[in-house]
Amino acid sequence: AHDVHYVRPQFAHLPLIDNAQGERLAKSKHSLDVGALRESGWSAERMIGYCMYLLGYKNPGQTLPVDMSAADALALFGNDETPWDSVRSNLADKSVPFLD
Repeated sequence: AHDVHYVRPQFAHLPLIDNAQGERLAKSKHSLDVGALRESGWSAERMIGYCMYLLGYKNPGQTLPVDMSAADALALFGNDETPWDSVRSNLADKSVPFLD
């Protein structure tokens, strides 16, 4: 049985993403794993803040992700103001400016 008020999420498949040298980014080459991000200077707080930004958790007027602790991120999930409309938005479009 389906809830008549439930909006089915839509997803996009991005089959190929290249780096600046035109090489395919792939988990098998450790292109985007946590270790590679840490080696390039990303802190855990930066990764969490980026993910939360993509989910729609941001302050009014905020145009870029900000660092966020795991405790702060978890606290937001219990908030009655969870931005579920943002979660259903197109995350690929939100991600593009930060992947260049």
